[in-house]
Order: sequence, then C-alpha cells, then structure tokens
Amino acid sequence: MADLAADGESKSEIESALGIDDLQTFAEQYKLLREKEIVDTAKITTANSIWIEKSLELAENADEDFNKPAKFYFDGEFKTVDFKNNFSAVNSDISNWVKENTGNLIEDYESSANSDTVADILNAVYFYGEWQNKFEADDTYKQDFKGKSATNSVDMMHSDDSSFRYLAECNGITALALPYSGSEIEMDILMSSDEDRDISEAFATDKADEIFEALDKADETDIKLTVPKFTMDYSFDDLKTKLENLGIKEAFSESADFSKLAKNLMVTDISHRARVEVDEEGSRAAAVTEMTFETTAVAPIMNKTEFTVDRPFIFVIRDKESGVIFFTGRVVDLT
Repeated sequence: MADLAADGESKSEIESALGIDDLQTFAEQYKLLREKEIVDTAKITTANSIWIEKSLELAENADEDFNKPAKFYFDGEFKTVDFKNNFSAVNSDISNWVKENTGNLIEDYESSANSDTVADILNAVYFYGEWQNKFEADDTYKQDFKGKSATNSVDMMHSDDSSFRYLAECNGITALALPYSGSEIEMDILMSSDEDRDISEAFATDKADEIFEALDKADETDIKLTVPKFTMDYSFDDLKTKLENLGIKEAFSESADFSKLAKNLMVTDISHRARVEVDEEGSRAAAVTEMTFETTAVAPIMNKTEFTVDRPFIFVIRDKESGVIFFTGRVVDLT
C-alpha cells in the first residue's frame, strides 16, 4: 500500500526490495488471494487500514492514485483521526483494531505512532488451521529439545500412523510438510540434514524456492513424527535498518516521495509483531505490521522414517497451490 503512494526513486527502491516487477499485477494477485474461498478448518484472513491525520492535505489525485486502488485491491479501510490532539484515543483504537483483526491473539498491541504522525498504514494477518491428522493429547510427553543455548525438556507431540510428504535432503536441508485439513495450506518444517550444523548456517534463502519445489514433489512417506508444542511471540520494533539494508533508503529520508498520497511525507518507523501457537489440534497465528509517516521539514507409501524435531528448525505456513508464504519463523530454543 505504501508503494501505491510512492513515486520516483522511493517507488523503485520499495519494488526492488519486495521483488515487485509490476505493481498492478501484484495487486491483482493479492486481490485474488484475499478473495480465495476459505474453510473453517484452515482459514487465512488479512485486513488493511490507513489512518490519516485530519489536518493532512491530501494530493489532488489521491483518491484515484491511492484511495480507490487501496480499497479495491487491498480492502483498505480509511480512517480520519486526530493524531495531533487526541493521540491517546487513536492509539487505543489502533490497538482494538489489531486485536479484532488478529483473532484476539495480539490483544496488547502498542502502536508506534505518536502525536507527530500524519499517516499510519496497518496490515493484520490471522490464520487458524486444524491438522489434517491431529495429534493425540495422550501421546504428548516431555522430551529433550537440543536448542542452541541449552537442552530443555519440553512437551513433544507424537504421531506413529500417518504419512507426510518428506524430503530427505536438498541443499543441506531435510523437510516435512504437515497439511491442514480441507485446504492447500500446510506447515513446512525444515531442519539441517547434518545434526551438528545449525539451521541458520544450513538454510540459504536463495535456495528456498528449490527446497519448496522439491518438497512439493516429494513422495508421501510413512513417518514416525515428533514435533514440539510451542508458542512464539516476537516483535521487531524497528525494521528501518533491515529495510535500508535491502535497498529502501529514500523512503526514510527527507527526499522521500509519497506524493500520490500527500506532499512531504517520509516513513519514520516500521514495526512488526507475530504470534504463533502450535498444539495437538493445529495452529493459530497472527501478525501485524505498521508503517508510520510524518511530514518532512518539508502418492506411494515408503518404509517408515523417523522425523524428530528435537533441535533448531524453521517453520513455514504456506499455501502450496499459490506458493504464498503467510508466516515463517526460526525456533532455536524452547523452554
């Protein structure tokens, strides 16, 4: 949505960092994904909102260039608010919006906006999925998880009578796909093929597509599966440096160009928080991303194989049909 407002070098840097070759095509694909039929056993919902300071003078063509496409493609909800004189109430409204659109998983969100904010773009994602083959609670018991910092005894879920797509090795990674009921969405679990090598060293992002393609083509294998129950709640309070390293620089400077929304806008902060819960029934996950703006000074069954997730791993909640990744995280320690 920020890209809709951007122009010039600011727009080029955003699209380069996000890998967008054609914003129109990207927006159309997002709309198709948003409108995709969902089932109660595996549903993904997204919500977008734009909070505009009431005193901000919008660009002459803001309605055509930004407002209408943000609503049409991203279902962007527009709110005119008083950041300057009534920030406390606006902050409370933002927190409630996040809570409502993340299935109450993120219920204590604190906005990074302040009284100088003139525009605030928020994106919320919520996922609920029931495993295609649920784990039995009676088969959950304590077992060691050999984390990066320490080995701790944690609740481990076990399944001994199900088949899963299993990738023994690809680019130093072994992987398994845990499908959710009634959909193409799955949780992929990736570990280093070498038990003595850390997943952070073994996994190369430029090899990710190759690994997922290999996993999609993998045969179903009879697996003796062990997976930890876990909850992850993580916040990135400042993504500015990371995005600058990806090439988005002008957007954070006084040279920023978001003139399709309003003149003299620059991004002041980007924050992200995600929460993931995994148990015997399935998974719940939610995330919120916030970007604040201020004005510038201007198949076959194989022999049974064991897949024991008792060391650092990467998980990915992914739509196998479209390839879209909704959530991804790295678990290095559990307590």
